Amino acid sequence: MNPSSEEKFLISKVGMLIFLGTEAMMFITLLAAYSVLRFANPGWQGPYHLPILMTSINTLILLSSSFFLHQAQTMINKGTNQKLFSKIGITLVLGIIFLVLQGVEWAKLIREGLVLKTGPFASTFFTLTGFHGLHVLVGLCVLLFLLMRSKQQPLKNPTPFHIGSMYWHFVDAVWIVIFVSLYLT
Repeated sequence: MNPSSEEKFLISKVGMLIFLGTEAMMFITLLAAYSVLRFANPGWQGPYHLPILMTSINTLILLSSSFFLHQAQTMINKGTNQKLFSKIGITLVLGIIFLVLQGVEWAKLIREGLVLKTGPFASTFFTLTGFHGLHVLVGLCVLLFLLMRSKQQPLKNPTPFHIGSMYWHFVDAVWIVIFVSLYLT
């Protein structure tokens, strides 16, 4: 007996939720290590100051990408994919901009002397933001796949869009926690 499309969607959704749960545990572990090291070493950041304004703008860019992806999801739920390609394309471009600006920030900090061996602050900063950046890169690959599929007329299977959106929104939510933890506290 073949599962219905609703059953396949439910199975995919549960699988993605389990995967995201394991990813959340990894980020929680990294953030916990960051917190322990931070509170055990007052003044541990040293003379380095993270670029809050640039990163705030970058955060808005990433959040905007989720807005456009949500619009794409809404179109799929309504059964239309008329502007789906452009909404996913905008999401993809905003994700690329976020990753490039993150790289620019890293380059600036490295030029200022903040490298992995600088100390616990540098190692946890680069580990957290690098691990997140890797997740953004994976998300960009997923978005590229969805962009190619969005040209189908009519859209045959919306499940990949819903599952891919779950991943992208998760990556965005994790960034908010990282941003608040590293830049605003």
